[in-house]
Amino acid sequence: MAFIGSINAETRKWLGNNGQAFEGRKVYVGCSGAFTVEQIISRYAPKARLWGNDVSLYSSVLGAYLAGQSFRLEVQDEKFAWVEPHLTDEEAKAAAVMVLFEVLKYEKANNLFKQRHWAHYLNNFQKFHQATVAKIRERKQEIRLEAYTSQDVYDLLDGIPPDAVAVAFLPTYAGGYERMFKRLGEIFAWDRPAYGMIDADRKVAILEKMKARDYLFLDDKVWEDLPQVAVVRKARMKPVYVYSNLAALRLGVMKQQRHADFVPFARLSDADEITPESKVTVTPTTNRVVNYYRDVYHSVKGDIEAVCQGCTEDCLINLGSVLLEKYGIKPYISVEMDQERLFKKLKQEHPSIGALGIACIPELAMGMRLCLRSGIPPVGIPLNANRCARWMSQAHETSFNLEQLEELLD
Repeated sequence: MAFIGSINAETRKWLGNNGQAFEGRKVYVGCSGAFTVEQIISRYAPKARLWGNDVSLYSSVLGAYLAGQSFRLEVQDEKFAWVEPHLTDEEAKAAAVMVLFEVLKYEKANNLFKQRHWAHYLNNFQKFHQATVAKIRERKQEIRLEAYTSQDVYDLLDGIPPDAVAVAFLPTYAGGYERMFKRLGEIFAWDRPAYGMIDADRKVAILEKMKARDYLFLDDKVWEDLPQVAVVRKARMKPVYVYSNLAALRLGVMKQQRHADFVPFARLSDADEITPESKVTVTPTTNRVVNYYRDVYHSVKGDIEAVCQGCTEDCLINLGSVLLEKYGIKPYISVEMDQERLFKKLKQEHPSIGALGIACIPELAMGMRLCLRSGIPPVGIPLNANRCARWMSQAHETSFNLEQLEELLD
């Protein structure tokens, strides 16, 4: 089982390169998550002393194990009574929660893919549990925790020594933790802490407490009043901004570009039929080629045009779709070849319709002119660069500025 967490590889690299800033310091991590920060500082600042904290069941059972503390965990959903033999000690409890968190993605079993995964995990739970036990034993060797607590980060800051460093990567949207770990909380009984939902106002209040001491704060938005020491830009993901008043930190800007290559594989159409006599050939390919076809097919037919399925959280199309829906705008992926006919039809059915287009400049200009001819008022946001195979020798991922989009919508 993989360790879940929201700190990407580039941010981890920057933090590791700045490990010396924490050497010999007391470091309190307010939102431990998968204990990535604790692991990095343990490795690159061997004389630092670390305390972990979080409010989720996932992090709390893992944190208790890493800190050598006891943890109450009992099955309260009778349908999962079969998990109880796997809760013999803190190590077994942490591994069981980690495996079950992955298994629950397929619990609804509302399609064949999920049905097969659900059955596979249930039939092989023991093997997955044993493998995860081995993995967290390795993780425990890499992390030094003085202690772990499970409490509201706002309250935690009141008990931190004045000479300690406070570190926090707070949830980027309210209710995110609750939705992610809701099912685990229904299955298990544990000593869950009371805490306030971290909305915009709560985040400001937490920051005010952090600024009273040395701190390291990570977020996905720009804070004009905080000293920014690094920004990490990663393809398909929101930027990560790092703020701190630690003088020993090195300033940095890190970027990662995700690439896609086009290979003209033969593809099935609606007219093709798969029969028992059909021949299936497995062809080796590369991640870049998979990226291209993933972008092409990760949508479904909607009432007007194709819509994003949200199958990949860090996909820029998904992030943009979520943002548009937040402001009451229905997002579509344009696949219709005869757009003029489509626009005229939409104008007849919805006289007050408007359009917000996101595309490369040539396609954007063409689409906006077509909207005007059809009597539809358009607004356009250009891509950061033209990277599709039409303009280059091979396909690369295209991207647009999420902050610019939200500024336009707000």
